[in-house]
Amino acid sequence: MEKLKFNYSTKNIPIPSEKAYKLKLLEKIEALIVRMRWRAMYETDNSVSKQTYGLKSFKTPPPVSELLPFENDLFELVKKVKFRK
Repeated sequence: MEKLKFNYSTKNIPIPSEKAYKLKLLEKIEALIVRMRWRAMYETDNSVSKQTYGLKSFKTPPPVSELLPFENDLFELVKKVKFRK
């Protein structure tokens, strides 16, 4: 079999727009915060037993007062993201 040679990159990954990038970044930050809240809830409350039977939960964890300043700082980081051409 002969190797094919292309004159351009076959890894043609498009660059997202600024809006799309920020939306995806916000989604990932929100997912991180939810995971941190669940972890904090189970670490502090020993009476809660986690029985998910392998299924994901659609419930949202309660906010943790100690994490609120950190969460606000994370959302402020998204506002400060600057793009260059």
